Amino acid sequence: MTIPFPAPGDPPRLSEQEFDLLLAAAQPRLRGYVASILGGWSDVDDLVQETNLVLIQKQGVFEAGTNFISWAFRVAYFKATTWRRDRQREGRVVFSETAFQELAAHAEERFTTRDGSSETLAECLKRLPAQERELVEVKYVQRQSLVDHARTLGCSAQSLHKRISRIRLALRDCMRRQSHSERS
Repeated sequence: MTIPFPAPGDPPRLSEQEFDLLLAAAQPRLRGYVASILGGWSDVDDLVQETNLVLIQKQGVFEAGTNFISWAFRVAYFKATTWRRDRQREGRVVFSETAFQELAAHAEERFTTRDGSSETLAECLKRLPAQERELVEVKYVQRQSLVDHARTLGCSAQSLHKRISRIRLALRDCMRRQSHSERS
């Protein structure tokens, strides 16, 4: 198997781990965006999951250094458009196309212009040792039980809970330092 080398001028790509960190950091904003354009919470989890699947499938087209949140919102918008069309066929749509587009524009502005906490978190996650990043991914991206993961590692669940607590504190401190240095 040959591994293709990027051609000169090809846009930079993220590693799989960098992409996973951006995706994990984007989840709260993505959920808020989707809830805003759906007008409620009933189908948010399903739509966010579908959006995440598309983002993962298309991660190779995402250019490093561009706005990940805007890209994720665009994918979610198209998923929500399909969701709305399906509800419209069922006679369950309560707002017009114009209202839907206005909700989407407002939600994008609201959740895109938020402080850079997702990007700061992603940057702080990159600074963690590999084992700690893996533990964060297991707990918050894969949503695996720490008890189950402890069994896999052959350690106690209590020790993993203590480690994840220390990691959260380290991330919080890192984010505070980053926000202070950005203001200076």
